[in-house]
Amino acid sequence: MKYSYFESEELDKFLNAVLTVGLDLDKEWFFTLAFSGMRPGELVALKKSDLDFNKNTIRISKTLYSEKNNMKEYMPDTTKTNRSRIIDMDESIMKMLKQLVRSNDRHKMKYRTGIEDFHDEDFIFQRSNGYVFRK
Repeated sequence: MKYSYFESEELDKFLNAVLTVGLDLDKEWFFTLAFSGMRPGELVALKKSDLDFNKNTIRISKTLYSEKNNMKEYMPDTTKTNRSRIIDMDESIMKMLKQLVRSNDRHKMKYRTGIEDFHDEDFIFQRSNGYVFRK
């Protein structure tokens, strides 16, 4: 498998495009991936309890796997290295994630009893029904 990476200038162009024409959650998704080194499966597995806003860190301890890419039927799994890690994050990324957590909490309080199968797992990246949001 061949991996390709953005050079610094390419990353700047891409993130500027995300800010300009990005869809819902694109900003949070791509900025967090770009500045954390996380894999997408690790990102979707993040829960509110994995974020430490006082220390500006993220604990990565799991990944999510879905055989049919149906995030209502996901399986938690260990990370690729089979161990958890804590990564330091820039304060601006953590502020962005804190706003997302607050938005998720407001949404949950409003809709958790109104949506029949609301999935209350506190995923950071979640759909309106609480299930994992996967790009």
